[in-house]
Amino acid sequence: MLGKIFKQIREDRGISQTELYDGLISKRQAIRFEQDEADIKGIVLLGLMERVGITSAELAGRTIGANPKGSKPWQEFNDLKKLSAADQTAALRSFYSKYRFSVNKQTKRLAVLAGLMFDAENFEERDIEFLTDELVTATTLTLEQIHAFLQNIQRFPDLEKEDILNQVWDSVKDYQKSAFYPELVNEFVTAALQFYLFEKPNLASAKKWLNKLSGLSDLLSKSAKLDFISWEILVKLADNSDTNEVHAELSKRAQLLLLLGLDFAADELINQRRLVELNFTTHTWSDGEIGVIARKINRMGKDAKVSASDYLASFSGLLEAVRAKGQPFSSYLNSYDY
Repeated sequence: MLGKIFKQIREDRGISQTELYDGLISKRQAIRFEQDEADIKGIVLLGLMERVGITSAELAGRTIGANPKGSKPWQEFNDLKKLSAADQTAALRSFYSKYRFSVNKQTKRLAVLAGLMFDAENFEERDIEFLTDELVTATTLTLEQIHAFLQNIQRFPDLEKEDILNQVWDSVKDYQKSAFYPELVNEFVTAALQFYLFEKPNLASAKKWLNKLSGLSDLLSKSAKLDFISWEILVKLADNSDTNEVHAELSKRAQLLLLLGLDFAADELINQRRLVELNFTTHTWSDGEIGVIARKINRMGKDAKVSASDYLASFSGLLEAVRAKGQPFSSYLNSYDY
């Protein structure tokens, strides 16, 4: 669809293929692109848009199947972005309810995106399928789409996550000159390392992404840099290098987070250490790690989806470790001996 749109614009304006595509893609690629038989990179798309003088909103309007001012859903969606944060949530929910069952696939995709922007946790699997379809068909992703994919990456099947990460990264790179780029890099680091360290353990892929992103760490905020350093240490732990030294580094970082009043972040870091050990090395329950789980259970409300006993049973070897230590589980609530 995108290639035929540019072909129509080119012909309407009397531009030759050579004039439009020279220096961006080859003549053969241009022919295949205009026949919708080949895709193009986001940076090429931006170059084409500049040469024909069309904005992203105008191009999106044509993609939906109408002129920029003639697509009511598209105009509504654009108007939502102009609302204040207080008014936007209700408006997004209304837009999602109104269009999520639309027979127009493009309109439904807008509804799915609107839904992710206001209520990502209550999404249905069929809506996630539409997001996957959007990733396949889109040449480049909007900032909202990138955020949506990275924030919901755990909800996709494992077989699709690797492809999603690769394709989303291609779009993240298109925003290198944007003020949002450091934030996107930070989100991507978190999504990629969580996947390859905890969900689908793959040390080679974790190291690959860490090395690829390490050159961008200077762009990150102070807090994001601290997170990045934690990922570096966790990868070293997964690599089974200087285990005692790495444990000491992680303990120091956790204690620093405690001093800064970031108790939850300290607990999360130690929980990540446990997961890395379970996936890549060997793990023995420490008093501090038992304390992490004790505090998690203590924070669980009455409406929790699982009972405390079932939650406890989900941690391999925990109950046995507590019994062996001979102290009641509640005694570990204030254990921060990481």
